[in-house]
Amino acid sequence: IRYDETKHVDVKAPMDGMLKEVLVTPGQTVEQGQLLAILLSPEIGQARATVLKCTKDRELAQQVSDRDQAVAKNLSAMLQQLDQGASIQTIESTTNKQSLGNYRQEILSSYAKVQLAKELLAKVEPLSHSGAIPGRTIRERQTERQVAETAYRTARDQALFAADQAKRNSEAKLAEADRQLNLAW
Repeated sequence: IRYDETKHVDVKAPMDGMLKEVLVTPGQTVEQGQLLAILLSPEIGQARATVLKCTKDRELAQQVSDRDQAVAKNLSAMLQQLDQGASIQTIESTTNKQSLGNYRQEILSSYAKVQLAKELLAKVEPLSHSGAIPGRTIRERQTERQVAETAYRTARDQALFAADQAKRNSEAKLAEADRQLNLAW
């Protein structure tokens, strides 16, 4: 028995594996992209699983990023309406189907307190000129209005900052998911 050198073909692969099936014969003409052989390799299976996981992680990061961007955009639009003095009912009707996270409750409740404090002050101011209400009551109402306005501005500023931070954080996570997916490929 002699070894046939004409049937020997060196195959170099960048990973370990077992040759399951050879689809061409030595000397056969092949075209670019044609499947030559089937290899079984745990490394390839692991690489595929990593790519699938990274793809899902990227999809999730994209969804979170999209939501955070929508919340930030909707929050800015709602605050513009509040700055223009729109009523709470108008704002609730226009933002009812928009995603605002928990910012809706925080800002609208503090804005409602400002509106209530202004209304109470407006009702007692005329009565103070006639002497029906003491000056102390007017000062208390003015203080309540100022406290409510400060609380509203604080809630507004915190909401804008938090929404911007959430948006930036989700953008960074999306960029990291993109990098991890590219590495997996």
